[in-house]
Amino acid sequence: MSLTGIWTNELRSRMLARERPDFGLDGIYQSIVGRDSGFRTLVGRTSKVDGTKQMVAWVVCFEIADPAEGYGHHSVCGWSGWGERDDVSELIKTHWLLTINIYDKKSNWSATHPGEDTFLKINDDADEKLFRDMDAIRKLYAEKVARVREKQS
Repeated sequence: MSLTGIWTNELRSRMLARERPDFGLDGIYQSIVGRDSGFRTLVGRTSKVDGTKQMVAWVVCFEIADPAEGYGHHSVCGWSGWGERDDVSELIKTHWLLTINIYDKKSNWSATHPGEDTFLKINDDADEKLFRDMDAIRKLYAEKVARVREKQS
């Protein structure tokens, strides 16, 4: 399995990942659900394939141009999980922690939010031009989902 390619999660946020020979990971992430819809750098690490899984983790720093009162301009999110391949698709299943900058120290307890994402690989190439073309990504996603459903039935 190669983690290099274009991936999208269940909410249609997307990432372009490039797996390096030294088990480093770099690329681009775009959140569709947050207040920062810009293209942000991601960095991370992977493991060797172990059985049917490959462990992976990455982090992205987000910047919010106009935060609410009491909040800072930056947040950071880290994903940790594993990539796996079956007969139908390649997935990365993760848990994430999002930490936002809150100026009131008494509220720091509420600064970190957990969640989970499953990313579906929609393209094997880490083509940045393709990645930035939302119409092309929608088309790739629809084609991939149709192929997955066809193979599952």
